[in-house]
Amino acid sequence: MRELVSKIEETAEELGNQELPMNPVFAPKPSDITSLVDNYWMSLYRDSNYDENGNKKIFFNQIETPVINSAKMIDFDVSDFNIIPHYNNGNHSQIKGVIFEDALHQYLRVNGYGKFVNDLTLYLPKYGWVIIKKIVRDGETHMKLVPVQNIRAQCNVDKLENSSFLAEKHVFLPEQLESYGFDKKDLMKVKNLAGEKPVTIYEYYGKLDDSSNDYHIIADIEEKGEEIVLDASERNINDYYRDIYWDKVPGRLQGVGQVEKLFEAQIHLNKVAYWKEKGLHWTSKHIYQTTDRGIAENLLDEVDDGQVLTPRDRLEPVPMEERNLSAYREEEEQWYRSISDRTFTSDVTQGKQPTSGVPLGASVLASQMASGFFSRIQENIAVELKDCVFDWILPSFRKKMKKGFIHRYIGASDEKQALIDQAILNARVNRKIKRHFKNNGNFPTQSQIQIMRSAEQERLKNPENREFNVIDNWFDDLRYDLELVIVGESTNVEGKMTAIKTALNAVQAPEEKRKLINRMMVLLGEEPLFSTSGPQAEDILMMQGRQGSPPKPETVPTMTRQTTTV
Repeated sequence: MRELVSKIEETAEELGNQELPMNPVFAPKPSDITSLVDNYWMSLYRDSNYDENGNKKIFFNQIETPVINSAKMIDFDVSDFNIIPHYNNGNHSQIKGVIFEDALHQYLRVNGYGKFVNDLTLYLPKYGWVIIKKIVRDGETHMKLVPVQNIRAQCNVDKLENSSFLAEKHVFLPEQLESYGFDKKDLMKVKNLAGEKPVTIYEYYGKLDDSSNDYHIIADIEEKGEEIVLDASERNINDYYRDIYWDKVPGRLQGVGQVEKLFEAQIHLNKVAYWKEKGLHWTSKHIYQTTDRGIAENLLDEVDDGQVLTPRDRLEPVPMEERNLSAYREEEEQWYRSISDRTFTSDVTQGKQPTSGVPLGASVLASQMASGFFSRIQENIAVELKDCVFDWILPSFRKKMKKGFIHRYIGASDEKQALIDQAILNARVNRKIKRHFKNNGNFPTQSQIQIMRSAEQERLKNPENREFNVIDNWFDDLRYDLELVIVGESTNVEGKMTAIKTALNAVQAPEEKRKLINRMMVLLGEEPLFSTSGPQAEDILMMQGRQGSPPKPETVPTMTRQTTTV
């Protein structure tokens, strides 16, 4: 019997796929909207791709470019997750923060989060809504994007956390379920019933029966009319799912994306393209008329080249030219302007040259307006995604960092790399000084120290030497904030350059001037002019595996949130 599965499907349809008044009349249900988005993305019609005569209807795709342009404008990378250490231990905390951040970036890249953020920035403007799920595997916590097609939740609430239930649908082969740690007897039942065919798995949050369990995983063997409960326990939706929106409509769970905003434009431009194509089809024909019944019926294949016709009445062409081209152009331009205005898909945001005659000031203003719109979306992403990383990824990552490891710091920013270089250089020189004192009973001279330093500087130029040992529990006393800085194509470079030039006129310290000039060079896409000096007395020999136990942490490790900068 499929009693629980039937309840899930019934609830998902009644509460998760209702017709809502704010939905388009031609896509009244959430599933209709998602299906139409997918069809339009593939240049397919909702009902039929052929007309009444069986001819393929042209699809004039207008939604792909705005979505890809939007994805480009909100693009970011895992390197935008910044660790800001609390300076409770001077420069030592700064070095720890830099190394911890660099290790976090490498961890995120190795675990596929580069693709994760790329998919997020594409799916968000496409569907208007992305759902992030926490996954726990082998003691580590990760996050993944859940296809909106596989989710059903209460569709008339404002946020996923307010939904009374959540149903996620999976399709697995029987052998794929073995890696999820389910009971072997239950898996054997699934294999015996399903054979080699895929199995539908329902993951459901909400009450299903009289028990206290509000979380179930159920294998649905529909062909055999059977269901197998693989897990029944207690879970909260908010502990495992988070959602991010492109745009919101009150009283509707599903977000509004760029594609849905262009439904009407896509429909009408398809009509115009179809009418124009039919008109051009007729204008390509050459038809003649005469009252003479003795003339050939088809001049194309019944008249030889050079043949002289001698009709008793006048033979003249029938006017077939298209007279509505100007009307078509006007209609298209009207919808093009609407698409550009609604999605901020202008020549400036696409990297095209402005239209001839458009003043520079107007182009700059258009760029700033578009940047403001996409910056708002970026801030929404940053707020939600930072909480996911802070609550799900960092605790697991910090446990992983308790065990010592060898860290290679290639690919860090120039400023951070210079800081680590200086610290490692000082540590290695200090180690040589101690070795010299142990072997000779006296400290080396300044010239000898300079020779040691020069030799280590040459070693650091080789990437193979840009690594060091981090001992166990070295990060235990690190207290930090997490900041997500999304800097994409929408960065207002001109405004930042003006601010830096103003600051240059105000500061007097040479070191501060060098930092500001370096920031200007980075904004221009050039290498910094000056190297950033690191701490001159930083002793991080404990990173090099110095004998002895690490210092005890002064405070209990904590993690705090900081206001997101976009």
